[in-house]
Amino acid sequence: MTEQMSDEAKFRYQAYLDDHKILVERESEQSLSFDKTLISISSGALGLSLTFIRYMAPNPEYLPLLFIAWICFILSIVSTMSSILIAQHSMRRQRDINTHAYQNPEDTSNETNRSVEWTLKFTYASMVTFILGLVFLALFVGKNL
Repeated sequence: MTEQMSDEAKFRYQAYLDDHKILVERESEQSLSFDKTLISISSGALGLSLTFIRYMAPNPEYLPLLFIAWICFILSIVSTMSSILIAQHSMRRQRDINTHAYQNPEDTSNETNRSVEWTLKFTYASMVTFILGLVFLALFVGKNL
């Protein structure tokens, strides 16, 4: 392919590949950072709520709000961890798809990688459940101060 391209086209193609590689690497770094942060903050919120009950509200009211918050934080952690595992599977699957496409250029079946969709769904679920956990925890704290 590159033999038939002009020097300018080769330069632009290489620049495209370089930029694409950098963007993929940064996206991966950001995803890892997001996952770590969400797990840390969700875990911290669980711990903070236990401390709040012990020292600030020894006889708490509206406990269902706290229990819902805890469930949301736990679901956020589980969703994040699931997202990480599914993303690993997704990368292996994409490598297989790419290898097949490279080894069989005449095959135009266009395999799809559904794991990518599931990774995104679990990532969104982890964020939504985290936000819900914060809302219910804030309501619980507000009612018990």
